[in-house]
Amino acid sequence: MVDDRLRRAAALVFVEDLATPRCSSEDEHHLRHALRLRDGEIVATSDGHGAWRLCRVVVPDRADRHRSDGALALEPASAVITDPPPPERAAVGFCLQKGDRADWTVQKLTELGVDEIIPLLSERTVVRLDDDDRRRRGDRLRRIAREAAGQSRRTRLPLVGDPVPLATALVELAARYPVALAEPGGGALDGARAVLVGPEGGWSAAELASAPRQVDLGRQVLRAETAAIVAGVLLTSVA
Repeated sequence: MVDDRLRRAAALVFVEDLATPRCSSEDEHHLRHALRLRDGEIVATSDGHGAWRLCRVVVPDRADRHRSDGALALEPASAVITDPPPPERAAVGFCLQKGDRADWTVQKLTELGVDEIIPLLSERTVVRLDDDDRRRRGDRLRRIAREAAGQSRRTRLPLVGDPVPLATALVELAARYPVALAEPGGGALDGARAVLVGPEGGWSAAELASAPRQVDLGRQVLRAETAAIVAGVLLTSVA
C-alpha cells in the first residue's frame, strides 16, 4: 500500500542523492510549467531503490541573486523513509508491437509494480531493430517507466532492458526467476515469477520448445499487450 504522505505529495520525482536532492531539467519543467507548483509546496523525492523523503519546493525569486541559475530547489522536509522490497520479484517480457503499444505496455506494467520488464524480439515479431535502434527504444521505454513510477508513487523503479532476442532473455532470466512462456493450453502459474508473452502471431514451435514451461493466461484469445498486463496482474497479486 502506498504511504499516505506519498499520496498527498504534489508529485514524486527521482533524484541522484536524497541528502541533497536536485531534480532533472525535465522534472523541473514538469513541476514548474505542467503542475505549476508554487513556493513551499511539498513533493516527494526518491532514489528509485525504495528510499524517499518529502521536500519543500523553493521557487527562486527573479531578484534572488543567491540562485543565479534560476533553478527550482528542493529542501528536505522529512527524514528518509525506506519502503520494504516486495516479498517476491516479478518479471514480464513482451514482444515489441508496432506503434505506441509497447509504450502503453511498459506504463501499465510499471503501475502494477512489476520489477523487471523485458522488451523481446521473436521469430514472428514484426518490429525489426538494429543495435542503435535497440538502445534508443530501451532509453524511451525506461523514460516512460520512470514517468509512470512517479505518477503511481512507486519508489522502486523497474528494471527495463533494451530489446533482446527471446533466446537471450531466457538465458539471462533463468539465473533469477522460474521462467515460463505464455501459451494457450499451458499450465497454471505455479511458482513462475517471469512470464514472457509472444507476438500477435504467437511463438514458433522452436521457441516453445526452448522454454522450460508454458502457462495459460485465460480462456480468451488476448491481444499481445493485454496478455502482458494479465501476466503482470497475476504475478503481482501473488507476490
